[in-house]
Amino acid sequence: MNFAYNFFSIIFIFVLILLERAFASLWSETGRMSDMQQWRLLCSRYQVAQAYMEDVNARVTIFAPVNDVFLYNPDLRAMDQKEVLSHIVDTQVPELSSGRRWKKQTLIRSTINSGYVYIF
Repeated sequence: MNFAYNFFSIIFIFVLILLERAFASLWSETGRMSDMQQWRLLCSRYQVAQAYMEDVNARVTIFAPVNDVFLYNPDLRAMDQKEVLSHIVDTQVPELSSGRRWKKQTLIRSTINSGYVYIF
């Protein structure tokens, strides 16, 4: 009986280790990628963004400032922010997840950090 208990205890611990690796959060995954350290540092400044990335059940979300995005793409310039984000989610996110690359990206200028953000 003691052998069976020890055996199942070891199996249980092994399963827990596998589940922990299978349900890694986006936060822990970005910690492993050297080219994502600047993004990780930026997200760590905002509690909501970091908490979202630490949630293993969170869905893909695009964080964007409200009424503070300026587009340089003429096709998207006439859209409001909700339409632009819907366009990005409906077209570009699925294509990005399938590994597609583009010569040109959607260029978004945010006045919050005065920098450029490229959404592929």
